[in-house]
Amino acid sequence: MIKRVIGVADYAGMTAAALCLLHCLGPPLLLAAFPLVDWFPHDDGLHAWLLILVALPALVALVAGFRQHRRSLVLALGACGFACCCAAVLLVGPLYGHGAEAILTSLGGLFIFAAHLKNRSFCVSCAIAKKPACC
Repeated sequence: MIKRVIGVADYAGMTAAALCLLHCLGPPLLLAAFPLVDWFPHDDGLHAWLLILVALPALVALVAGFRQHRRSLVLALGACGFACCCAAVLLVGPLYGHGAEAILTSLGGLFIFAAHLKNRSFCVSCAIAKKPACC
């Protein structure tokens, strides 16, 4: 049962991180494609919800996965990614603008995505080695 929860949470986390990345990179790409458009809606409340959307599956999958395979790399990558995202939304965005926020949030999303990929990889290697009490 825990294997399934970790797997679903990892895939949900990767999806959330990818959606976050698209949200950060989408507006600049659209603005570059359509230079006559000088207005793009921006909602700071959405960023707080995206932060929660990314954090919940990461907490479930990465902590549960770590408890199974004991590889701290997934926690370190996840913590770096979450710290980048929090700093981007809470500090960098208000101080330096949306461009700087998008860059730091994208970096954080990549860290979180990498953490989920490594977690899946470690869980699969545990399953192949048939280690007891491993995801």
